[in-house]
Amino acid sequence: MNKEQVRHWFGNRGYPIGTNFKHKCVKNDWLFINQPKGESPEQVELYYLKTIYCEIHDEYALKSFDWKEESLNKIVEDIPFYKAENQFGYCLYAHSGDCIHEAIILNGKHIDVLEEYLRVESEMTIQSAFHWKSGSDLATEEARSLFDKHHKLGNELIDLGIFHHKWHKRSSWILIEVDFDEDMKPSIDSQYATPKFIYQKEI
Repeated sequence: MNKEQVRHWFGNRGYPIGTNFKHKCVKNDWLFINQPKGESPEQVELYYLKTIYCEIHDEYALKSFDWKEESLNKIVEDIPFYKAENQFGYCLYAHSGDCIHEAIILNGKHIDVLEEYLRVESEMTIQSAFHWKSGSDLATEEARSLFDKHHKLGNELIDLGIFHHKWHKRSSWILIEVDFDEDMKPSIDSQYATPKFIYQKEI
């Protein structure tokens, strides 16, 4: 975002500014700006750009302010509003098993492995409902292969930080949406029992 674009953003919202300012835009939507001849010359102001309003989101003392992009990104990433807006948006909800009514909030990583695990689990449910009617059915090569694949994928999910322990493998899961309020408190649709929320580990 160049200086002219910054001036247009403020001007379009009824707050024209001059050309004497220092600024930096990070994460596409967040603007840090200091105006030496503005109302707060000793402050760096932070604005959220995707709004029709010209409102300061926060202020920081200019004297000790670090303009490096890495530092600015960290400031934004710690804002609850930013965290809520940038969540993956889905969780695993345990509808039966050892960890019933637990929800694992996902971060969007390793989805390919999780997708395969849920497919295998779904296939096991179908086979159990329609085809596995006796002990001999469970002893077939097809059934053993499906159980082995489910077991190995479950262990991989533990290694990847999606599952936290072996009891998660002993639960049945569905993928549902999760929402966050401005304080980053998660919630799911009211049709489900309120779960105990945990988070996918960062691995």
